[in-house]
Amino acid sequence: MSNIELSSIFTVFGISFWDFWLFYSLSNGRLFHFLNGSEMTSSFVIKKIMEFKELHLDEIQHEHPLTLVDLQLMHQDYDEYDEDIDEDDLITMQKFKCMCDRCGIGIDWYHRYYYKCSNMSCNYSLHKFCAEISTSLQFSAHPSHILILKKRTSNWRCGACLTERQDGICYHCSNCDYAIDLRCATFLEQKTVHHPAHPHSLTSVTIDPILSTCFACGKEHEGNFYHCSTCHNFIINVHCLSLPIKLSDESLHSHMLTLSYSFSDELYGFRCRICKREIYNEKWHYKCSKCLFNVHIDCATRFTNDTDEKNPSTSLVNPDFPLPYESYNVLPPTWRTYKMDCHLKHLSHKHPLVLIHNNSSGAELMSLHNPMKRVKILCDGCVRPITTMPFYKCSQDCSNFVLHEGCAGVPTVWPFSLTQVFHKHKLILRKSCSLFCCKICGLPCNGFAYSCDSCGYYIDVHCGIAPKFITHEVDPNIILVSRNIHAVETGWLKRPLKDRLVCRACHNIINKGMPVYESFEGDLSVDMLCAMRLPKTIRHKQDKHPLELSYSPIENHKGQYFCEVCEEDLNPEKWFYHCSTCDQSIHSACSTLILKSEQGLNSSDDDLVYKFINMKFGGVHDIEDHEHSLSFVVGTRSDGDCTKCGLELQSKFILKCLQCKFAIHNYCQSSITESDKQQLVEMFNNLEKKRESTLKPRTRVFTYYPKGITRPVTE
Repeated sequence: MSNIELSSIFTVFGISFWDFWLFYSLSNGRLFHFLNGSEMTSSFVIKKIMEFKELHLDEIQHEHPLTLVDLQLMHQDYDEYDEDIDEDDLITMQKFKCMCDRCGIGIDWYHRYYYKCSNMSCNYSLHKFCAEISTSLQFSAHPSHILILKKRTSNWRCGACLTERQDGICYHCSNCDYAIDLRCATFLEQKTVHHPAHPHSLTSVTIDPILSTCFACGKEHEGNFYHCSTCHNFIINVHCLSLPIKLSDESLHSHMLTLSYSFSDELYGFRCRICKREIYNEKWHYKCSKCLFNVHIDCATRFTNDTDEKNPSTSLVNPDFPLPYESYNVLPPTWRTYKMDCHLKHLSHKHPLVLIHNNSSGAELMSLHNPMKRVKILCDGCVRPITTMPFYKCSQDCSNFVLHEGCAGVPTVWPFSLTQVFHKHKLILRKSCSLFCCKICGLPCNGFAYSCDSCGYYIDVHCGIAPKFITHEVDPNIILVSRNIHAVETGWLKRPLKDRLVCRACHNIINKGMPVYESFEGDLSVDMLCAMRLPKTIRHKQDKHPLELSYSPIENHKGQYFCEVCEEDLNPEKWFYHCSTCDQSIHSACSTLILKSEQGLNSSDDDLVYKFINMKFGGVHDIEDHEHSLSFVVGTRSDGDCTKCGLELQSKFILKCLQCKFAIHNYCQSSITESDKQQLVEMFNNLEKKRESTLKPRTRVFTYYPKGITRPVTE
């Protein structure tokens, strides 16, 4: 056989004569191989040649047209309010799987694109990269030569993975007799995934598990990771990458939750509903936008998989707080005498007091506190409404002076040791009517006070009876212990923001000197005002149903929240009052205005407790500055400016004439000393200071670029 004839045979079988054999000589029907000097017959050469056939793309085309499918089309920029997309379709699509008819490897949702046959009766499918293969390949493991797409008709071994193969498509180098299967040829594409959370494709970092911090959840994992070659520092654990787009678990939430990748479009909802900790702006989480329900991804999956959390073996305890209703008397029952004494001489009032009970004469003519009818009767001791009998009232013409039956039995020397946390001296009961600022809660009060005359230290009776340990309905199984930040913490103001205590109720920083109830684990903190001063239910004259204290956004609530009292926006992440029947909400601070039938407003909704909750207004006062009797009230915008100093009266204590337009600050009357005036002005200035809030999520500064690139250094 001549050289020309043999070359023609190679051409017929799609193999280059000079590429396949480096050198040969044919003599008397024998072939001499240049590489190893072995001799082969020409019939063996032809057989070897016939094992490979160079392919053209049209030879492997499917008989029907193919359609490119985007498996993540409905997941891109998905909006929960989009009624055109069925949630079940989202779940079904993410679970999509089929086999590629070219490489034999599965096709899934994370490949994003694939080709399918346009013929409905045909199930032919291809990876996008398998359908778009080229006739040549530059392979990194064989850089010397270009590999050519061919078809092999006998058993062979892949030169890359050493897997034994039968006949099939491969890439082959005729110079070196080096061949790889289609699986190794598309290995880079096989280990690349797409996810709606990131605009670039992600590639598997290593074959073996590694230890690294996941960008999605912010926690350290040991396992397989995918990273973005464009965003250098974006790396995500395969567990987070595999999270379902929609999560359904009625024990966790009644609606289906959606996997969200940031808080960029959220008005509220920056804390996890399960662990109550903050969800950082750039971290993945599950959400229900309808209910403003947000949870960490690990909290959601742990809750879903943990049957013990769904069905706790321990029953919930009955919490101490919140108090059941607005006028509930928190004073210990042992202080209540229940003696039907006709008259009682009490240090808080100059006249004898008479006990009013159901059997007393004229009891049926006595009105109890009723904010719905704007009947206001507040105890002069605890400054809380009197809604039940028995109670004490002045036997003379002081119709405004009343005391709860329990408040009349308050010990004159404080019997509890809790106050020793805040003050080291003995505290003595002082009579009401004189204005003071409580050293514990910082609020003004004109009710009963326990005082230290040597130090000028005053606390109101509510702060004085604050228990050392409490439980609260927000998490009934956690015991909260009372702490004084000023006494316990050192270097408090130097601590970074993330380490400082934040009140669960109002989301404000618990500042130095403020009393706080905190769990032993430190994961729940509520300042004393929010814990003790917000009752479970309140009433509103425009709503026939009671409004209940809510600790999170209401399920199935439509639209934004606003307060029915002040008509301002309401943030449902803070505690507030809500009637689910009428779908009405009220700021917790505004609720006290209803309870006490007052018209003033808090200067800010940053505080949940009405700043004048310990004040009793009203009564008749005669001063030398004006010829008419004056009433002690809270100034409103309509009261204008002070007649004496010219400053505004809104949200200040004022003396107002009901017969003319005379109105002054209570500290502007002539009988007030200059030192007392300075103390009152300072008190109001402190009340108007806004507390530092952590309402907005703290977006941590991050970059995809690595902190440093380690390079070898020879010492």
